[in-house]
Order: sequence, then structure tokens, then C-alpha cells
Amino acid sequence: MINIPRPFPWIATLCTIAGVVVLCALGNWQLDRLLWKNTLQASLDQEFSLTQEQLPLLTSNDLSDLKGATLKRGVLKGQFDFSHQIALQGQVIDGKSVSYQLVPLVLEDKNTIFVVAGYQPGADELAPPLTRARIDKVIGSAKLPEWNRFTPPNDPARNMWFRPDTKEMASTLGLSNVLPPLFYAEWTGYKFDALPSVQVQRKLRNDHQSYAYFWYTMAFVLAAIYLIRFWRNKPQAS
Repeated sequence: MINIPRPFPWIATLCTIAGVVVLCALGNWQLDRLLWKNTLQASLDQEFSLTQEQLPLLTSNDLSDLKGATLKRGVLKGQFDFSHQIALQGQVIDGKSVSYQLVPLVLEDKNTIFVVAGYQPGADELAPPLTRARIDKVIGSAKLPEWNRFTPPNDPARNMWFRPDTKEMASTLGLSNVLPPLFYAEWTGYKFDALPSVQVQRKLRNDHQSYAYFWYTMAFVLAAIYLIRFWRNKPQAS
């Protein structure tokens, strides 16, 4: 009995090669993300290793140069504008729904930045302190605001804010020269009705190495399936 040789599996071979290339590319992309995340984490660790006495006085240029998920800790000096507050609703801390209270800080160079003064259960505005300093000092971290597609859009007409969109907030409140980041206060010259401060995330979730292993494993499995299916126990002529 003579077995007729099977034709070469061109389609399966090309599909397998394409699949392995794509899966390996996904693995390489995850390794690139791993390097980026490790670099960002090292930057965060460096920022939070500084004591309050070591923190620099930040300028508007420092705040304007922030990109992506980078963060800059330091000291700001200016004057709070309690007449233009924003209650950022829909935030969650310890499983509870709270509002972040945002108060504009007018810097000495007349630029303005929204300071996350703290959080509270409701959305009531903060009363101006009875004693007002000419210059307010704030220690904290500057970070660009972010939200996702599940965050409800803002409704300025009803004074309901869910997305920390500094441009939209500035436009609605009639503020000019507003800097892009938010400034998360760690310490101020006085307490905002004893509100607890909003803690900036210090440890980033980093699963990219395991994701890379997953994609490389899938590439190996695909190649193994191809070899077993088409090249193991090839029929022999007799």
C-alpha cells in the first residue's frame, strides 16, 4: 500500500507564522510597558522619598511641563480663591462615595491651579477661614487629571462635576491662566474644616511581566499545535 503524500499546508503555515509574530509582538509590547512602568515607579519613589523640608518651590513652568502619569511634589505659594470652588462628585475612598473639594490657588505669577483640598461625604462648599493669610503655602503633589469613558460627563448648568477637566472648569467659572494639573494637598497653612486629604497613588499596578509571559506562551502553544498537527507522524511510503 502506498500512501499519497499530503500537500504542503501553505495556508496553515502562513496563518501560524502570522499568529506567532502577532503574539510575540504583543509580548514585546508588554515588556516595553513594563520598562515604562518601572521607570515611572522609580520616579514616584524618588518624589516620595523627599521630606517636606527637601521639597522645592514649584513654578508654573514646573507644573506646565508635566506629561502623562508623571507626578511632581513640591511647595506652592499663592492665595486661595474660595469664591470659585468645585465639588468633584462620584469619587470613592474606602468603599464610600465622596466628593473631592477643589479650591483654586492663584499663584504669585497670577497663574491658577486647582488644589484638591480634601474630601467629604457631601458637596457643600468650604467656608473661607476667619483668618486669611496674604500668602497661602501648600505642600503636595501635582498630577495631570484623568478619567475613563465610564465617568459621567459634567453638567455645569446644575453644578455637577464628575470629570476633573480643568479647561471646562476654568471656562465655566470664568477663570483665566489655569494650569493643566491638579495639586493634591498634603499640608496647608490652615486646615480646610479638618477635611482628610486625598492620597495620591504611590504604588502602581504592574502586571506587564505576567502579560508578556502569557503572550509568549500562547505563541509557543500555537507553534506546538501546528507541529503536532502537520509534522508529527507523517505518513511513510511502503
